[in-house]
Amino acid sequence: MERNKRQGMLRSSSTCSIYQFLAYLHSYLALTDTHLYIIKDSKSKKDHGTISVQRPLEMIVQITSKRKHPEIITFKYGHAGQDNESVLIAKDSIYLQNPFDVTRLIKQQVVKILDQNNVSTD
Repeated sequence: MERNKRQGMLRSSSTCSIYQFLAYLHSYLALTDTHLYIIKDSKSKKDHGTISVQRPLEMIVQITSKRKHPEIITFKYGHAGQDNESVLIAKDSIYLQNPFDVTRLIKQQVVKILDQNNVSTD
């Protein structure tokens, strides 16, 4: 996928993906109206990458950061289980150079999608 050329892209930002074994990979965070993507840089082609994570925004149940390291953002994904408790399915941790603007935009999109879903189910 060529970076910044996908139709419907709201925002893309340079980032590093952090994996459980603390490996850091240069990647990009991309946001569309309905999905969040983490795109790994391609080693063979300049300005190209492969999608390593594709998550629907409606599945984000929590966005967190640590007080001492606000640039490390963790997204937790899940759905409502029995008794309306959240059932976590996955999580992604990334390093963002400008976390506040990006997380604000993501939160706005999540709220927008949830509002649309509530209106359509009522």
